[in-house]
Amino acid sequence: MKIIFKVLTLLASGVQAAKNGKCRVLAFSSGDESAAYQAGALKGFTTSSHMKPEDYAYDSVSGISGGAINAVLLANYTKGEEGAAADSMERFWTAATKTSLYKNWFGGITRGLFFEGGLYNSAPMEDFLKAQMADVSMKRKLDIGIVDVKDGSYRDFSE
Repeated sequence: MKIIFKVLTLLASGVQAAKNGKCRVLAFSSGDESAAYQAGALKGFTTSSHMKPEDYAYDSVSGISGGAINAVLLANYTKGEEGAAADSMERFWTAATKTSLYKNWFGGITRGLFFEGGLYNSAPMEDFLKAQMADVSMKRKLDIGIVDVKDGSYRDFSE
């Protein structure tokens, strides 16, 4: 029920923009490598000679899991700056591929399985995300969802 309310809130925010013409909302899905693909797809929109900037100027963004990262990166730019946002997303995912985001626990996956919250130590990923998101400030409507790996619960964040 809470998720439905959040989605309705996000859509209602678009109603205000619709009064001024068109309202565009972009939803990024989850998935490992698909998040990097999404960045490339947005880059393709912004560099296409077949699309006008108003065709991909989004009022609100939403994302889940890896798509939530893209949503936050896009929301860091104002409507109309999708090209700069796509460049930022591309830099983020390129840096992620060149960074060791996980490391083995002392004692290996057995320690992770029985004594830690996961098979691998994700502290490097947390440090990477904190560094990459240090200067992020939301400049458009945003709604993201993630799953808490410790207890499997879904968490929804808006604004």
